[in-house]
Amino acid sequence: MVEAADIEEFARGYARPGGWAGAIGIYRSILSEGAEFQTRARERKISVPVLAVGGFGGSFTASTMEGVAEGDVRSVILEDVGHYVALEAPDEPASAIISFLEEVDG
Repeated sequence: MVEAADIEEFARGYARPGGWAGAIGIYRSILSEGAEFQTRARERKISVPVLAVGGFGGSFTASTMEGVAEGDVRSVILEDVGHYVALEAPDEPASAIISFLEEVDG
């Protein structure tokens, strides 16, 4: 659960000089390096079991991972959760990860 103190910390971090550089950097790299990433994904797929944990985006995370993985992708969609899955609902992704690891480890 995101608390008021968490929101204050995000605001403090983004308000400092250069605070948006890291956050916006990922989007800039996607736009400028997207074709390179797509080529790499076609040429060399992820060959280990994959768990895609997403929030309000529905199947977006799973669909993205299915495009870069060789095998099946296990998907968990958390209701009422946004971009910050591990911050907004830490117990749910932790439980999903533990279950996934127990299953793939046999």
